[in-house]
Amino acid sequence: MVVQRGGKVFVYMTEFELFQALRPHYPAREYALLPQAANGTGAGAFRHCDALALGLWPSRGMYLHGFEIKSYRGDWMRELRNPEKAEEIAQYCNYWWIVAAGPFVKGDELPETWGLMTWDEKKEGLVKTKAAPFREALRPDFPFVAAMLRKAQDVVTPDAALK
Repeated sequence: MVVQRGGKVFVYMTEFELFQALRPHYPAREYALLPQAANGTGAGAFRHCDALALGLWPSRGMYLHGFEIKSYRGDWMRELRNPEKAEEIAQYCNYWWIVAAGPFVKGDELPETWGLMTWDEKKEGLVKTKAAPFREALRPDFPFVAAMLRKAQDVVTPDAALK
């Protein structure tokens, strides 16, 4: 959605809309794309990322991508004040991305191991503004795998469908 305030034009997108905009970059036949992934289950789940994408084909790379989605600059500034919290999940990811609704993330603000995708209004899609560098990742532990599988189950069979 485009909003004008005080002569300035702002693009406002919800987290859900930005999550959906990831799909062309991570197509369903090639990636498992999961929203709102946690670092564990039950009492062990104390950190979340906005999305994970796992490559499904060895020939194309079975790498894990993690995403933090930012709809506005204030949300990004909060992330910058405590970038270490992302490491609870990023440690398992080969690529870590910020997905921004507009050009409010400045390239020199990004930690060097993070990439940036920005919504491009003209292209009506996300563009890779800064490629995320490959990171050696820790092997996922069972709590993290259980959290991913729980989220996958939620996506495949939502509670509403069961009821």
